[in-house]
Amino acid sequence: MQRRSNITKRRKIIERTKDRRIVVEFAKNASSSAKRSSKALDISYDIIKNGAIFKVYDNNMIKTANLKRIDSNRSNLKKGSIICLK
Repeated sequence: MQRRSNITKRRKIIERTKDRRIVVEFAKNASSSAKRSSKALDISYDIIKNGAIFKVYDNNMIKTANLKRIDSNRSNLKKGSIICLK
């Protein structure tokens, strides 16, 4: 019985990673299509690179904002805690 549950757990993990790969692949295709369309229509587009947001105009990159990493205090969290981000 233990072996059967291990196989089921592995199968579920494989399905989750497969689903994630499909979503990542879809996002990459959508991103490259949007970039190609923006270049064809001569419209600027935004990219995130090295922790900053850049606006791209005709191969010129202009830095528009910095991204800050959010540090959280997880010391009081226990299993089943409710997290509310504001």
